[in-house]
Amino acid sequence: MKRFIIVFVLLYNMNIYGQVQDFKDIPKDILGKFDSMETHGSLFLNPNESAYFNVLIENSRRDFDFTNKKIAFFRGATGQP
Repeated sequence: MKRFIIVFVLLYNMNIYGQVQDFKDIPKDILGKFDSMETHGSLFLNPNESAYFNVLIENSRRDFDFTNKKIAFFRGATGQP
C-alpha cells in the first residue's frame, strides 16, 4: 500500500511540470532530425532523441540529461504502453 501511494503521488505531480507546448519553441535543427527518431533496435535514446527530450522539458529537468537513458511511454487512463 505504501508503494501504491508513492507511485500515485509521483504520477499525479507529473502534470505540474512545464513542457514545450508548441513546435515553434523547439529549435529547427532538432525538428529537422525527426527521421532519425525511430525504433533503431537499441534500448537507449540516440543523440537526436536525447536532444529532443532535453529541449522538450528543459524548464523542469534541472541538470538531468537524457543522453544514453531509457524512457517508456504510457497512454490512457489504464496506462497501456
